[in-house]
Amino acid sequence: MTAKVMVFAPSPKIEKTVRDVWQKLEEISSGECEYELEVVVPAGNENTIPVDADALVARGNSATFLRERFHELPVVEIPITGIDVLRALGTCRRRWPGKPVAFIGTPNMMIDMDKYRKITGMDVVAFPIEMRSELDGIMDDIERRGIDIVIAGHYTCVQLERRRFTAVPLHSGAEAIEQALRLGRQSAYYSVMRQQQTMRWRGLIDCIGEGIIAADSRGRISLFNRYASELLGISGEDAIGRQAGDVIKQPRLRELLSGGDADGEIMSICGQELTVSKVSVRFRGEAAGYIAHIQKVSKIQQLEENIRKRSHERGLTAKYTFDSITGESEAMRETIETAKIYSHVDSNVLIEGATGTGKELFAQSIHNASGRRAAPFVAVNCAAIPESLLESELFGYADGAFTGARRGGKAGLFELAHNGTIFLDEIHGMSLTLQGRLLRVIQEKEIMRIGGDKVVPVNVRIISATNRSLRKLVESGEFRDDLYFRLDVLKLELPPLSARGEDAVLMARKFIEGFCRDLGREPLELSPAVCRRLLEHSWPGNVRELRNFCEKLCVLCRGDQVGLDALTSFPMLMCGNDTGRRRSLRGSSREAERREIEAALSRCGGNRSRAAAELGIGRTTLWKKMRELGIE
Repeated sequence: MTAKVMVFAPSPKIEKTVRDVWQKLEEISSGECEYELEVVVPAGNENTIPVDADALVARGNSATFLRERFHELPVVEIPITGIDVLRALGTCRRRWPGKPVAFIGTPNMMIDMDKYRKITGMDVVAFPIEMRSELDGIMDDIERRGIDIVIAGHYTCVQLERRRFTAVPLHSGAEAIEQALRLGRQSAYYSVMRQQQTMRWRGLIDCIGEGIIAADSRGRISLFNRYASELLGISGEDAIGRQAGDVIKQPRLRELLSGGDADGEIMSICGQELTVSKVSVRFRGEAAGYIAHIQKVSKIQQLEENIRKRSHERGLTAKYTFDSITGESEAMRETIETAKIYSHVDSNVLIEGATGTGKELFAQSIHNASGRRAAPFVAVNCAAIPESLLESELFGYADGAFTGARRGGKAGLFELAHNGTIFLDEIHGMSLTLQGRLLRVIQEKEIMRIGGDKVVPVNVRIISATNRSLRKLVESGEFRDDLYFRLDVLKLELPPLSARGEDAVLMARKFIEGFCRDLGREPLELSPAVCRRLLEHSWPGNVRELRNFCEKLCVLCRGDQVGLDALTSFPMLMCGNDTGRRRSLRGSSREAERREIEAALSRCGGNRSRAAAELGIGRTTLWKKMRELGIE
């Protein structure tokens, strides 16, 4: 490893001393690090000298100037020792005995001035200086006092001689220079180590697919990674060391970086939507800068989509809550209140309701309102999966359990639902064999994978659902009574849409609002006549049928108002009050049958399915009667 030290020597004499001392230090070097030396005599022009070093060494005002210019580099100051000051005073006393002397130096040189006066017995007037811009005023003051002999540093002596003062330069001794060079070499070594570590961290941060900007306590950018450069169109080299406001042109981002903390604020920059977060950094209770994080909104959306996709593929999430349920009817309010009570306990729940009444919606809402909300919600349709697959899906299988089994085995849905909820939809479709295995899981709270020999404890709440009466299935021997009583601890019966009064209109408006928003059009207004038709219809498909009706209506309706004329594509609604008109053809005469069928077909726009439903017969029966009666 090589470390470079650059020395700003105030005079050729000090330059020679620096080189002599450096050679001495090189002879006793440990060899752990190789050091390079560069010595310049700036003569007050430090700002014009190119700097390429790991540590700087200078004296007096030169050191102060370099610290301001190169804040990222260590700057070691060559001290002016008491011996150096006494040596200069001794020169003045020998050459100009009895004359007053002015002394210009940094404030730390003035600390022992009374001691110097006492030792030398001289009349010394001290003039502390911190910035070179103060020098002209100090020289004017010295001139007013009638003093013409001045002790100062090399740069100041040059300026004094231009004003006709007698200048006595301060020379640093070999001891002070050796002390500064030793410290300079040590500082250079640690500077290289720090730079190497910084490069490693920057390499790591550049690998992150997110923009990172860091600034120090003064707001100067200290880190600007590659991805930030790509997102903002700004070179990292142009940004490092500068104020964010000087390099970032986007007003909102500039304002955000100069203000307080921010969390995920979205803004449009360089033609792309970005999210920006900023957090302040504090060290020992004081502000130490900030770190800003920038990312493409599209990338976040893609990550979230992937996570949602994987979670939903495994059925481990519940997105609905009780706030998702629309309904103001007394029947629905009572059902929701009952479900909320159920959510506060861990007992199994059996939900019964016709198709389309929202059984899974209630199951997810109960889960999300329970103490298990942070755990998985696993849903499985027991009637949609073949029995041969359902068993392995529910209970998993061990390695090598059967031909084609995944190496290492597979966890079942009960294992995945551990500490959460499993929703067994259409539980009536489960075979008696699987019902027996499910009963054991409920009783023992453990499962055994197919082909395995180990039991796995599971803590799972079971919510089951059916659109049939499990009690009647028990009576007919199609469902185990012992399992039924395990599942039917808490029963929730969902009312059909026809029993929910004005909820049909309320839900229709909500569905229409959502579909219109998706289609980018203004919401449709339902006329009173259409609302009456919605309330008159029996909705055999319940909420699912109503939702489909609303979606189709939003696609087909061209105006903003929905009147009866817009229902021509919906024969079941054009038939009017189907619940009042539904009747049976049994016992009717042949001619009466003809009239009834023709009237029903007319009311239902020729739709045979709707006409058959209105007449209370099957579609096949209607077709046969039409053929017998010669109805086209």
